[in-house]
Amino acid sequence: MSKKSSGKKGGQAASSKARQQKAEKAGSAHTKRVKLKPQRPVPTVHPASNVTGPRSSHVEGKNVICVTRATKLASYLRRCKSLVLDDGFKTLHLYALGAAIPHLLLLVTSLPECLPFGTEEIRNEILTGTTTCIDEIHPEDEDEDIETRSRNKSSLQVKIIIGDGVGGPGVTNKKS
Repeated sequence: MSKKSSGKKGGQAASSKARQQKAEKAGSAHTKRVKLKPQRPVPTVHPASNVTGPRSSHVEGKNVICVTRATKLASYLRRCKSLVLDDGFKTLHLYALGAAIPHLLLLVTSLPECLPFGTEEIRNEILTGTTTCIDEIHPEDEDEDIETRSRNKSSLQVKIIIGDGVGGPGVTNKKS
C-alpha cells in the first residue's frame, strides 16, 4: 500500500512551523507585560474629608462612579437610582475606560427609564478623551532593567444632570 500525502497537510505543517518560528523570534526577548492601572480621573473622596471612616459616611464623592465590565449593569442601575432617590443627588459623574465604554453607554441610556423623572428633566453631558496608561515590561532575565511602555486608551465621561442640577447632600444654600 502506498500512502499519498495531500497538499493540505503539508501546507498546514509548513504554516504551523512558520508560526512557531515567528513566535520564537517574538519571544526571544522573554519579556512579560504587566499592565499598571491608569490614574483615576478624579478622587472619589474629598481631600478634606476623613478617608479612614466607612464609605457610607462620605457625602462628597459618592456620586462619582467608575464603570467597569466586571460589575453587572443592574448593580450600577440600583446604585444610581439610590443616589438620586434616597441620597438626593441631582448630578451623577460616570467614567469608563476602553472596553467598559459600551457598558457605560448602556447604563446612560437605561437609567432615565428607572428614574421617576420626565425625559425633559434629565440631561447628559458627554466628554470623550484619551488616557495614557503605562505598562511595566519585566524581562525574564533578572539582570536586565524593567522597561515601561505607554499606550493610549479611550475614555468617556458622562455627567447626568437632573433638573437644574443644584441641590443634594453636601450642598449648602447660601443666603445673602
